[in-house]
Amino acid sequence: MTTPRSAQIDYHSTTYYHCMSQCVRQAYICGIDKATGRDYTHRKEWVVLRIKHLAQSFFVDICAYAVMSNHYHIVLKATPELSKNASDIELLDRWERVYPQDANKIRKLKSAPGLYDSAIAKVRQNLNSISRYMAALNENIGLRANQEDDVKGRFWSNRFKSQALLDEGAILTAMAYVDLNPVRAGVAATPDESLHTSIYERIQHYQRATKANQDPNANQPMGLVPLLNSNDDNIEYSLGDYLQLVDETSRVIRNDKRGYVPAYIAPILERIGLTSEGFVAMVQNLEQQYNYAVGHIVHLKTFTRMYGRPRSEKFEFAAHCYKDIAA
Repeated sequence: MTTPRSAQIDYHSTTYYHCMSQCVRQAYICGIDKATGRDYTHRKEWVVLRIKHLAQSFFVDICAYAVMSNHYHIVLKATPELSKNASDIELLDRWERVYPQDANKIRKLKSAPGLYDSAIAKVRQNLNSISRYMAALNENIGLRANQEDDVKGRFWSNRFKSQALLDEGAILTAMAYVDLNPVRAGVAATPDESLHTSIYERIQHYQRATKANQDPNANQPMGLVPLLNSNDDNIEYSLGDYLQLVDETSRVIRNDKRGYVPAYIAPILERIGLTSEGFVAMVQNLEQQYNYAVGHIVHLKTFTRMYGRPRSEKFEFAAHCYKDIAA
């Protein structure tokens, strides 16, 4: 039986999620189709632009993304607290940017403040929803691709998959896992050659800033969660540290090399409770070794008890990856 979304995406557990959608039949209809030789690479840019466009309307931030030839990954952070201060007009303006075809309905809602409170409350709920974000992303890309091919039917295979990221180690690992997707797949040799990924954006920004003698931590790429060493609500490791960690990890995830990262990277991992070998193992096997949630074994057990998972998470793998595991 399919697990309901309420048991997979619940902001009481975490506001961070790793999501993935795959093209129907795993066909390469966002890249070069091996069967026909047709080039659909331009659709990757469709996905990137839609990811960014929707993040301006939904109360959702983008931590990482990677668009591949037959699937894409994205790490999202929900920000439902921001919607509480949004006015009805702002909510409706946001919804119209997502669904311009609803302009007439939205104009009606704007014309009579207070009369349609339940409808506006539904809009607020939808704009807070990662599920609706993913639906708005996939529906748009699927429709455009079908129109281009002059066909009907599914473009994406079933609904999207998601993993709850229960702690900072899970968030960092999921981001690296997503950013290194092209390297692991062998379609890019290094992160700075990984087009249509967030790591490519971050590297380009870092290189431009340092070349211009500017602070690379300032004015980070638009639409991406900034990486800063701070005590506010940002992810608490610097852009430079993260880029270095991903770069070093990219060098050791090949099958012919032992999984470890250099000693000078260790402080980042120690702060979030991961062993270097465990971090690399998670970056290589995040989807294979974890089911619906990623994190410390204590967090996984709590998550399992709360939501009555149909099958237990792989606690042994988590125990291997994290330090100082408490039962």
